[in-house]
Amino acid sequence: MPATPLYLGINILKNAFKDKKAGQGKTKRRTNLRILGLAGGFIDSFAGGGWGPLVTGTLIKEGRIPRYVVGSSTVAKFLLTITSAVTFIFTIGIHHWNIVLGLLLGGVFTAPFSAMLTSKLPTKKMFVVVGIVVILMSLITITKSILS
Repeated sequence: MPATPLYLGINILKNAFKDKKAGQGKTKRRTNLRILGLAGGFIDSFAGGGWGPLVTGTLIKEGRIPRYVVGSSTVAKFLLTITSAVTFIFTIGIHHWNIVLGLLLGGVFTAPFSAMLTSKLPTKKMFVVVGIVVILMSLITITKSILS
């Protein structure tokens, strides 16, 4: 699975430099958002990560507006975090409140920051930055898995 974000990152960079008028005549098949959200939420909750590279990366790769993608993905991630926190409370108990508090605070503080950042950056630069970050994170993951 580490190669999937690498593929997404390359496609995001291609979208950043793609000529807008060249692809206007084509109808592009959109991803089923329910299945994408379910898969991203399951992987994030079960494996501890994957929402950003899988869900946000896929939506941006499709050419959707990065501001919309980051904003809606952050809200969905926040709701997923709350659901995970409630599940942790009921399964492992409240005696691990510091873990649950860390999850909640992480979601609360990242939402406004990402919204502010996406409102300031131009769309093309955002595609480039997101593509490069996804590629770098994927290469780090691939390197760690090879060396371990």
